[in-house]
Amino acid sequence: AEEAVLTKWGPGKHMVVSPETGFDIYAFHLFLEHIPAGTAERQELTPGEAVCYCLTGHATEVIGGRTVEVKAGDFLFVPAFTSRDTHARSGDPLRYLCWQQVPGTYVQHLSLSG
Repeated sequence: AEEAVLTKWGPGKHMVVSPETGFDIYAFHLFLEHIPAGTAERQELTPGEAVCYCLTGHATEVIGGRTVEVKAGDFLFVPAFTSRDTHARSGDPLRYLCWQQVPGTYVQHLSLSG
């Protein structure tokens, strides 16, 4: 928690819980995402399903061709292997707390249990 100061994080993705941050967890990543107000960002394909909780800001999201408006307090679901365009509106920066499935974990789980 000391390394993930929620009030002082800038543009980009900031891992909170992942193997890279010292956690023995391989099924998902928990990260903070910051997109400055008035900018746009494109992700060609998401590597795993993601759920994002909007902490601040307002955006238009285009997920696999479907357009949705997102504001603080909203949840956003992004299916695996789906493109995503984010257009952060003016005002506050867009900040998400995101949970994302690590690719292959569901298939690995099925092969281990079957």
